[in-house]
Amino acid sequence: MPKFLFLFLVANLLNAGRGNAQSAVKDSLTTKLPSRNQTDELIQKFKPIIQGVWLKADYVNKVGKTKSPLAASDQAMDITTMYINSDSVKGDSIIVPVGAGNHDGSNLRLKFIPGK
Repeated sequence: MPKFLFLFLVANLLNAGRGNAQSAVKDSLTTKLPSRNQTDELIQKFKPIIQGVWLKADYVNKVGKTKSPLAASDQAMDITTMYINSDSVKGDSIIVPVGAGNHDGSNLRLKFIPGK
């Protein structure tokens, strides 16, 4: 029995060194990155549209109606303000300061990539 086991292990080791050279493995998750030219076109197209201060309309309307940010706090659960300065584009993205709720602040990265 030990001779059989030894021959079996040797045969497997010799066979393990051979790869299946005929089938090329292709990564299904890789995506083609946009060219620099495509990214520049997107930036030039959308810079004038996104430039400026963006406010959440529901929140602003309720503050205007009630004259109270506290009364409108139910509308301030997510991002309420964004300041997009399109002159600060670095590569294919912009760092955007955002206001969440009535007082929290953070930053987001806005990337220019082609979509569907």
